[in-house]
Amino acid sequence: MKFMIRPARSEDAGAVSDIVLARSAWLEDRGLPSWRDDVELVRSQARNPDGVMRVLEADGRPIGCTTVTRSTPPMAWADEELAEPALYLYTNVSPTPSSARGYREPSSLCGLSTVPRVRASCGYAVGAASPAW
Repeated sequence: MKFMIRPARSEDAGAVSDIVLARSAWLEDRGLPSWRDDVELVRSQARNPDGVMRVLEADGRPIGCTTVTRSTPPMAWADEELAEPALYLYTNVSPTPSSARGYREPSSLCGLSTVPRVRASCGYAVGAASPAW
């Protein structure tokens, strides 16, 4: 299985909704809180022209997503920490076990492959699609 992380495009919005709803059903089946009420919010991030959302693909099919920005929410951070340059990952929605087809850590792959690529770009600008693994 080949994995690739790339900037989301507006045409990914439907796939992002499917990913969020699949993960929500999986969580709800286990009595856990889900993303269901936030599906439109997460979906809208795929349409953001600034390209802050990344999509994780497996063999060319979107299976996960994460969003990365330089904007850090002020809660739980000291002023000194807020002053430091940092990247903030959120809406990291990992695929369900069935969509990952046995791959154990797609969520980690999403985060680990996103941060270095974004950070390496000038001024944290989101760069081109990553090479496939």
